[in-house]
Amino acid sequence: MANDMLRVSVTNGFVLTFALLFAVCGESGGIAVLLCALTHELAHAAAVRICGGRVTAFVIEASGFQMKTVFPAGISYWKEIFCLASGALCNLLLGFALVRMVWGNEYIYMLGGANLTFGFFNLIPAGRFDGGKIVRLCAEYAAGPQRSRLIPNWISGIAAGLVLAGGGILFFKSGRNPLVALTCLYLSFLLGYDIITAVRKRR
Repeated sequence: MANDMLRVSVTNGFVLTFALLFAVCGESGGIAVLLCALTHELAHAAAVRICGGRVTAFVIEASGFQMKTVFPAGISYWKEIFCLASGALCNLLLGFALVRMVWGNEYIYMLGGANLTFGFFNLIPAGRFDGGKIVRLCAEYAAGPQRSRLIPNWISGIAAGLVLAGGGILFFKSGRNPLVALTCLYLSFLLGYDIITAVRKRR
């Protein structure tokens, strides 16, 4: 019975990251991002249950929320992809609904925009993001586990470069908004770290 218990842990890095987030975005912006992250993970958890799996651990760390899951043997690639995509899809659907259907409430509108941004970021096809995990699964499905390792690394490198370049353009276009710069640098750091880690594992 003890093995079925959900383990939840919070790292010091998470506290520092969200303190910085609240400092840059303000209280309302920080709460909006936190709600987006919770919505995202709840959607993942629901999809895992639908596909017959279960969540064994929930880790809250500097790079975000991480969920550890267990699936029954022989689960299909498509079910795994559904579980990975569910969080971002939920953010996008909720974001579009809040932006399009709710009028006159500035906070709800901001929450909708935050959900849209959160959903799109998580679909970046690289690194630890859900989009990157989906790319790895698709590469395994198409080329087999042994021959598919290089494909995600190349895509991660390209994505990191595009995020950094796009972030630089947005930074100057948005009047040198510090939040834009911080977000893009953070994403590029995560992508770069994942690429370096993957390369070291191959050696």
